[in-house]
Amino acid sequence: MGFRLAPIFFVLSLILFVQIVPLCAVDPPACPLPLTPLEVSPTYTYNYSSPAFQSLFEQLNSTIQQFTSTHGMNSYAVALVHGNRTIYTNGLTSTKFRIASITKTITALGALILRDRRQLSLDDPVRTHLPDFSIINPYDDHEITIRELMGHAAGLPRELCNLVYIQCKGNETDILKQVAGMRLIRPPWSSEPAYSNLGIALLGHTWEKATSPRKTWEEFVTEDILKPLGMDSTGIDLDGVELAPSSNPNARVDLLWVRPAAQMYSTVEDLGRYLQFLITGQPALISESSIREWISPATVFNDGKAGYAFPWELRKLPDFTEMVVSKSGDIYSYRSHIAFDPPNQVGVAVLTVFEPGTTSSSDAFADTVFMPLVKTVQNVNAEFISSFYAGLYTCTYQKYTYSPTLDFKTQVLWGTVNVSVDPSLGILADAKIAIMNDKVPVGVNSTWSLLLKNATEHTFWFGEAPNCGAFAGQIGAGPDLARPNMVGTLYTNMLMFDPRRGSLEWPAVGGKCYKPGFSSGHTVGVTSSSLTATLLVLFLLYLA
Repeated sequence: MGFRLAPIFFVLSLILFVQIVPLCAVDPPACPLPLTPLEVSPTYTYNYSSPAFQSLFEQLNSTIQQFTSTHGMNSYAVALVHGNRTIYTNGLTSTKFRIASITKTITALGALILRDRRQLSLDDPVRTHLPDFSIINPYDDHEITIRELMGHAAGLPRELCNLVYIQCKGNETDILKQVAGMRLIRPPWSSEPAYSNLGIALLGHTWEKATSPRKTWEEFVTEDILKPLGMDSTGIDLDGVELAPSSNPNARVDLLWVRPAAQMYSTVEDLGRYLQFLITGQPALISESSIREWISPATVFNDGKAGYAFPWELRKLPDFTEMVVSKSGDIYSYRSHIAFDPPNQVGVAVLTVFEPGTTSSSDAFADTVFMPLVKTVQNVNAEFISSFYAGLYTCTYQKYTYSPTLDFKTQVLWGTVNVSVDPSLGILADAKIAIMNDKVPVGVNSTWSLLLKNATEHTFWFGEAPNCGAFAGQIGAGPDLARPNMVGTLYTNMLMFDPRRGSLEWPAVGGKCYKPGFSSGHTVGVTSSSLTATLLVLFLLYLA
């Protein structure tokens, strides 16, 4: 009888393993990975007449009326963008306002356009194109680059001239002589960067020297940026331009050499077109990778709540899982703000005049209308994505299969994968699966966050990630040993859905799981209790 004890202990241990695996609790991942309908269904069309959006628009009308009345805002304009269209406006939508430092983002765009045209490199020293530039650097002999100007990372002083009246007179030669007598106030690439109007002015006057045929900053912005974007009500020169009324005596002051930092004017209708370009990349003034580089963090502040891109301002809003890309402007009573959330493809533009008695800020005004938009779009997206992927998938019993990614035999015994869609966190998969790896029982009990790998194939990377950094370290784990990192390679941390057949597959272990009402037609699903009963029956038959 002794030789029969091994099977008994194996069966009992497997029964215990099957019963205990689902009892372990797992915290959901914290890394947000939202997904839009267009990523998995290119023909999807949003219905802005739906109850969800109509409710949003009614809420916004009330919110804006209350906010502007409470804070004494008489001249204002609001535009909300989703994808490639402006879906909501309010206020003086066709009226021109000075947009102040939003100008900086357009100046940075000029540098990226010229880089993509191979007329300069972002790592070129400023002196390569502006040889008369110099400044005292008490920290080292580092050459300041175009990239550092774009991200406020050069350590330059904030202003060239007096902060209250930043009209810097004189020709470029005189101004550069003045700069040569100044000194850096922070080391380049300091952990605490220094916001600099001087730096962005230098940026514009640096890259204009690289244009071919040669154009001034003003000419290039007008001909190569504003015209292609259809921003016909946006400009630089204020002569003859009717602006939203302001009682500030400096309201029409020209910034002269510092124009690239804060000179421009626009309407919210035109800023809506600008946001559409930022969100969709169309028209293709720069490559998709350049857009991502433009808005990616150059510096994140020590508190982790804000940072600079090129030279966008990254902000963590309340209840938001990701940083919002934004830029504020403030010049002589004109206060402006644009912001957008790339994962959800939404944006907001707000233009205001702050007369005496006006309180709050353009940032707070924008946030008040932007956050409800993001939440509405997230809920609409989650509802659609759920129709593709959400549900409880029961994994069928499999024969041993050879895993090309693990280099040994695997067998799925039973289990479930419960897929849900969180409006802000994206797709989550709660997996409880019993597996045999070369006859060794292994329990999978995890909540995975899913990241789209290929929309056509409905394949996703997955990771048990407590944060985005940990998740990033899991993408592409376990490539097929026979075809490492080649086209069609299977990866250990990859799931594949087939929405039409209601199936989910974990190719690395041969796992196949189905929603209720769907089946492979070749295998039989085995639950925890039925597997236990099956093993007991087999054990009794063995003893007999």
